[in-house]
Amino acid sequence: MLYSIKGKVTFIEKRFVVVETGGIGYEVLVSKPENYVLGEEVFLYLHHHLKEDNEYLAGFKDKDEQSAFNLLLNVNGIGPKSALTILSNCTYNELLIAISNQDVDFIKNIPGIGERAANQILLDLKGFIAKSNKENSKQYSEAKEALKALKWKVKDIDRVLSQIYIPNATTQDIILEASRRLHYGENYGQK
Repeated sequence: MLYSIKGKVTFIEKRFVVVETGGIGYEVLVSKPENYVLGEEVFLYLHHHLKEDNEYLAGFKDKDEQSAFNLLLNVNGIGPKSALTILSNCTYNELLIAISNQDVDFIKNIPGIGERAANQILLDLKGFIAKSNKENSKQYSEAKEALKALKWKVKDIDRVLSQIYIPNATTQDIILEASRRLHYGENYGQK
């Protein structure tokens, strides 16, 4: 199984880029080809999709995007290409917030995702988000206490913490991200 690729972008198309490494060019499906530059050296995490009638690589610039992609693959009826389409229209945090809030309107407004698919995404991933939040609840509680000690308002802390989802986060990870958002604004770090 392929895990990652490092090389130079030699071609950019509507849904993919070609990354050349070791004299071989690999076609890699990406969510936002417009974010790549010809001749740029890139490192991408990979998903190697292999079926009897189809094979391709999907690439991700960071682990968050790869995690969101893998999360979407758990949805009945969402395949790798649909998952990439979703990620080309929203960030990881926007997706997780929409799932946490059961915001069907946000998801169905993604091109190519109708109301039925949006409801399926919410249904299939609601439990995953709840389980992940429960697993990290101690870290979120500790982060809240630390932020209160730093004199942030509780209502602001609660609002920001509700918008942050970091898999396997440490308390320090949550405090750092929440502090950035409290200081720089809610959309800090989002693309």
